[in-house]
Amino acid sequence: MSSLSRENIIELIETKGYDINLSGLNLSGLDLSGLTLIKANLSQADLSRANLSGANLYMADLTNADLTNADLTNAEIVWANLSESRLDGADLGGANLTGTLFYLTKIIGAKFSPGELTGDQHMQSLGLKKR
Repeated sequence: MSSLSRENIIELIETKGYDINLSGLNLSGLDLSGLTLIKANLSQADLSRANLSGANLYMADLTNADLTNADLTNAEIVWANLSESRLDGADLGGANLTGTLFYLTKIIGAKFSPGELTGDQHMQSLGLKKR
């Protein structure tokens, strides 16, 4: 796994725009707060302890990403894919999770605002599907 700095990621966003590929990278502990990561490929990335507060993760692919103890407060995580990712201890207070997939996502100790995680999303995290 290679790692990037916040400045490197901002440069990628400025040159490539949306849909940047950060899959498999070590981004642990990085301050990514407020960044626009629309349609970013963050699958299998290590985002543990990362600060993603206020980030725009619209339609981002976070499949199998490690978000352990990450700060996702007030983030826009709309129509994103968090399938098989780890959110253990992550703070998602105030995050917009509309349409986000949580299939087999580990959410032990994750913090959500009341009513933020829908019943369907909770069922997905348990590996259950709505009939």
